Amino acid sequence: MNAVPNGETIDLRLNGCSGGLTELPLYVSQAGIENPAAETLSYDWTYSVYGVGGSTVPGIVDEARTTTPSHNLTPLLFGFIDTDYSCTIDLRVNAPDPARSKTLRVWSGKCINLPNTPR
Repeated sequence: MNAVPNGETIDLRLNGCSGGLTELPLYVSQAGIENPAAETLSYDWTYSVYGVGGSTVPGIVDEARTTTPSHNLTPLLFGFIDTDYSCTIDLRVNAPDPARSKTLRVWSGKCINLPNTPR
């Protein structure tokens, strides 16, 4: 898997390989987590896309909870075709003791979401 540096553009219209009848996403959010006590953790992923003009409020947010430290990124219906928007991916690692849960921005850059297809 190749890492995408902060500030780069990801094109979520592109698919990875085919998994039988479905197309698998090309991009995956993934974090390396140290868990020496082997606690049961959950992971809250927040993918936010911001409008034009340097908006500080996301135009659309996609949230997901996983039991592994990875999450497939899929395009959101937001914005104009072939346009890159500022976007962020935040991760909250939920520990059994909520006081020990941590939140971190794991990536920020540009995202292209809308497929170039008629609607």
